[in-house]
Amino acid sequence: IDSQGVALGCPVVPFQGETEVAHTEAAVRTRNVDYLRLRCHAPASNRETGVTARYGAAQDHGLYSLAADPNARRDCEKGQGMVRRPFDLLLIDFYGTITAGDRAAVEKVCGRLVREFDLPMPSKELAVIWGDRFFGLIDSSNHDRFRTLYECEQISLRETMARYVGEMDPDPFVADLETYWAAPPIHADVVEALERIDLPICCVSNADTAPLRSAMERNGLRFDDVVTSEEVRCYKPEPKIFREALTKMGLAPDRALHIGDSLHSDIAGASRVGIATAWLRRDERIHDIGDSRPDRTLSSLSELPAILSDGRLRKQ
Repeated sequence: IDSQGVALGCPVVPFQGETEVAHTEAAVRTRNVDYLRLRCHAPASNRETGVTARYGAAQDHGLYSLAADPNARRDCEKGQGMVRRPFDLLLIDFYGTITAGDRAAVEKVCGRLVREFDLPMPSKELAVIWGDRFFGLIDSSNHDRFRTLYECEQISLRETMARYVGEMDPDPFVADLETYWAAPPIHADVVEALERIDLPICCVSNADTAPLRSAMERNGLRFDDVVTSEEVRCYKPEPKIFREALTKMGLAPDRALHIGDSLHSDIAGASRVGIATAWLRRDERIHDIGDSRPDRTLSSLSELPAILSDGRLRKQ
């Protein structure tokens, strides 16, 4: 058990039926150190010499067993036979990764702009132009210069439209995006994948807090913790937002994996902090301004549980 009370692995005595297996699983999830120590250091009278401890379900949580022999306690105290699971924490992006990205919503707003202002371009082209200005603005809106996501959308749209129509009021159009952020649909692969992940999960999102919380509630999503750009006053790829997530969860960078759909915001940002990365290559992104290389590339979130279990990562 490490200094944070996380079970990294330990020799255990034989489990006494399904109830004890369930209790041990729960102890690992809740970091019940006293219970886990009791299992490690159970008296010899409770052992059956030569019987290997049952560990099928517990192994999924990072518990590994040694033969239940008289030397088990000595080996435990010396740290022998301990095996760390690949990761102890999952950091996950929200918009575009868990929920559908805002491409359709942005292009719908741009279609309205094209019609109402008779712009000489298709909505998709305007969406890219606006997106470039928006991403440039949030990259410069950190710390003392922080602006909310809503404010960045207002400013970037006003500046984008100025070259075509002069001064305009962006609020009616940005309000449509705010409505979308509060109630986006989730991807079909999300629920099953999250149910198969038995690690603490912290959502790390470039988002204003209120619409993100609304989106989580609307879709029935719960995480162990949430860190938003509004909360820490900076946006991914700034290291501070990732460090805040690690601090909240009490773990070091090398014990976490971050997954997201942006090479710029997710992969570049997490990599700077020393966090392993997985890029979820969703098809509906407008475009990605990043070129960082992830440790793994996934086409579906359903591939994630296996990566978390085997820990096999390679630069691609």
